[in-house]
Amino acid sequence: MKLFPASVIKGAEEVFLRGSRNVCFLLFHGFTGYPGELEEYGRYINEKTNFSVYIPRLPGHATCGEDFLTVTYRDWLRKAIDSYADMKSKCDKVYVGGLSMGGLLTTLVASLYSPEKIILLAPAHRISAQKYRYLVYFLSPFIKREERKNAELPDTDKNDPVRLRLWEEYWKYDWVQPTKEFFKLQALAVKRLSPVKSNALIITSKADMTVPYTVADFLKERMSGKVKKLVLEKNPHVVVRGEEKLAVFEESVRWLLDEA
Repeated sequence: MKLFPASVIKGAEEVFLRGSRNVCFLLFHGFTGYPGELEEYGRYINEKTNFSVYIPRLPGHATCGEDFLTVTYRDWLRKAIDSYADMKSKCDKVYVGGLSMGGLLTTLVASLYSPEKIILLAPAHRISAQKYRYLVYFLSPFIKREERKNAELPDTDKNDPVRLRLWEEYWKYDWVQPTKEFFKLQALAVKRLSPVKSNALIITSKADMTVPYTVADFLKERMSGKVKKLVLEKNPHVVVRGEEKLAVFEESVRWLLDEA
């Protein structure tokens, strides 16, 4: 039991961008991610659509590693549902999107509340390391996290104090216990795909080493709403970053504004 809440890393707090229209775009970050990773994307959508944009911070994220080890998939799902309910109380329409694990939360929210539109950014309903899920379940009682061998902070992040701190707390480790919770969330999200009636834009990348771009077909076969796919060639797993990010931004705006 935590006696005091962990402090959020300065610069990694939740993001809320107010718009002039009575529509909100709720956006979830991924596993070990943080709201700021999606802020540029969110600002572009806010400016081009005049929708409010809310990027909540998922429990255990952007604080410290010890905090991350205490959370479960239920905490992430509860935050997602609470965030949707909060935005729905403020706006006539709420559209939902998410990156990677945030995509799992997006389809789970959609299975419960059927928002008209959702955006799935490299959604983690299938991952390249899928075969290791049983090993994670076996190891999690004995290993909580392990420092990654030969892992180095990218040069582009070395002068960014937020990403440097996130590296020290999260990104230089392999998280066994929290990964088990991720796989629990993934299993639930896959199980609840058939009730998803929302129209979905799915954006994946052939260069993504974490989520195979074919996950879009996996989802299309299991969801009942209209699905539009955008497959990138060069962007990394965080598909809102990289050479093709403008294509992601523009296609997302077109999708959200179509009959909005």
